[in-house]
Amino acid sequence: MDSNEYFEQKRNLLKECVSISEDILSNIADIDKVNSLLSSRSEKIGQLQTLEETADGKAHMMALPDREKAQIDQLIALLLGLDRDTAKKIKSAQEDLKKSMKVNTQNHKLANYTGKYGQTSGRLLDKKK
Repeated sequence: MDSNEYFEQKRNLLKECVSISEDILSNIADIDKVNSLLSSRSEKIGQLQTLEETADGKAHMMALPDREKAQIDQLIALLLGLDRDTAKKIKSAQEDLKKSMKVNTQNHKLANYTGKYGQTSGRLLDKKK
């Protein structure tokens, strides 16, 4: 494998990872779809690792022109940025879910309380007896 072939394979795999990461970010609410996208992304990352190990990636990267190295670096930076944005979005969704659960629990406690003591008529409200 020569340096140009290595570059093309690595660039294509990174582009696929970026595309999958964009899909993950845009579908963060659909857990099932995110799980399948994550497994697909893990597969692509495994292919990248295999490429690095089998093709002597460091030697090929050294042989690449600066323009091609910059393209690889830009794709990696984009991938890392998407990962940060996805992590922020997941954290935000977790906080929203936590707040929702807290409100739901409080409403449930209130409903139980008013169910026991919230009678509007009957002997509990008759103070004369």
